[in-house]
Amino acid sequence: MGLAGLCVTALILASMDWAHRWHLIVLGGMAAVLAAVGFLWAHRRWRGWRATHIVGMSCSFIAVLTAFYVDNGPRLPVWNLLPPIAFWFLPSAVGLPLLVRALRRHVGRRSAGSFTGAGQ
Repeated sequence: MGLAGLCVTALILASMDWAHRWHLIVLGGMAAVLAAVGFLWAHRRWRGWRATHIVGMSCSFIAVLTAFYVDNGPRLPVWNLLPPIAFWFLPSAVGLPLLVRALRRHVGRRSAGSFTGAGQ
């Protein structure tokens, strides 16, 4: 529900200043699609569901953070000292190594346990 609200907000903000905020529609749409794929594969338990769920949800979050920093980074303390291109790449630079770590930790496990790693 929250991500749907975010997408509606992105649409409203982009319509107010299309020339400078069109990217919010693209990033919001990407985040919604990635989250839906991750949720659907986990819900249906299709083959490879764990990896698809982790990748979908993680990349959705990275897309949301990217949209936030691209739109708000120039007005945030410390972030305003960075070049604008950094707002596009820093969320991925931080998030992708964490995604790889999560995949290594959880994918390939044969147990039917949860993602919490309990009992390890």
